[in-house]
Amino acid sequence: MQAGRFLFVLCAVVLGFGCTPTAPQKERRRDGDREDTAEDTPMDTADTGLVADLDADGFTVEAGDCDDQNGDVRPDAEERCNAMDDNCNGEVDEALAVDAGTWYLDVDADTFGTAMTSVRACVQPDGYAGLSGDCDDSRADVYPDAVERCDDADNDCDGEVDEDSAVDARDWFRDADSDAFGSAAWSEHACQAPAGYVEASGDCDDLRRDAYPGAAEVCDGIDNDCDGTSDEDSSVDAAIWYEDVDHDGFGDSATARAACEQPSGYVGDAGDCNDDSGTVYPGSTAFWPSAIDGSFDSNCDGIEEPRFPEVSSTGTSGSDYGWVLFSTGAGPYGFAAGALPACGATGYYYTNSSTDAATTSLLVAERYSVGWSTSATGQVVFSDVLQACR
Repeated sequence: MQAGRFLFVLCAVVLGFGCTPTAPQKERRRDGDREDTAEDTPMDTADTGLVADLDADGFTVEAGDCDDQNGDVRPDAEERCNAMDDNCNGEVDEALAVDAGTWYLDVDADTFGTAMTSVRACVQPDGYAGLSGDCDDSRADVYPDAVERCDDADNDCDGEVDEDSAVDARDWFRDADSDAFGSAAWSEHACQAPAGYVEASGDCDDLRRDAYPGAAEVCDGIDNDCDGTSDEDSSVDAAIWYEDVDHDGFGDSATARAACEQPSGYVGDAGDCNDDSGTVYPGSTAFWPSAIDGSFDSNCDGIEEPRFPEVSSTGTSGSDYGWVLFSTGAGPYGFAAGALPACGATGYYYTNSSTDAATTSLLVAERYSVGWSTSATGQVVFSDVLQACR
């Protein structure tokens, strides 16, 4: 201390109070291997007139240090995003801070902005995002790594639109015959139908335009409607067939059924008015041998024909009914036992009682318009010849 005071006095005398005394030197001593100071108390600046730099950062408060308790805060420090005025310029966390982030304008709020409009800041500004790369900042469903969809937009910003990998891409099926249905064996996955492909599958014959699901089934040996069966009875051009129980070539209209092929026991002609008798059918000229009273529509024309019974072998008068052969001699003459007149044969019809004359007359006359007369024996003998199988 004595040396310091001496120097101060000397400066005052020589320079006229223009000399600033130096700080007193701390005395050091060695105590074994440890060096320590004899005086650890800072210099009393009030006594010396010196300005203190408490944080030893090279700047005092008078020199612009705005926080002399923090060595990282000084006028030449780098500004950082730490809620402090690192460079003592009166601003905290400026945009020029070395660790300030770059933020991108995010109009569609999809957390991705466009690099065309960006700012630097320590804190994210409103309307800005920390990620860039948005290729359409007007659509919230368009940004890098977004789900790609079939919507004519590049959703994931990879430079491609509506890729085959889009989540709503679908399978399309090749339609070789252009019937709007494709084969499941040939498919493509895409947003839009490739040329020659259609949306619907299930075509069971992609080389025929008349074969596809829902097509009209026709009798052509092909499974037109792709239901696994060809030429069903429901085919639009299936024929109508009728059951023919008596095998006379005509069926009963009440038994009609449709089919592409003729079913067993069925025929194509209907109109049989008695399908239990093979001699009754439209146009029948069959002779009825049994002695059945009354009349019957044997040819299904809606008009009843008389039933003429067979005459006995002798055809003697007074005992038989039926046809007799026409003869120039005395008669009547009968057929041989069990025989029937051939269709188209001519002869007389007679009864054994004159009491049958009126009935027989009406029966025969209405059908054949023949005349009649009564013989001396009381038999009805017709003046005109009748013909069997009319």
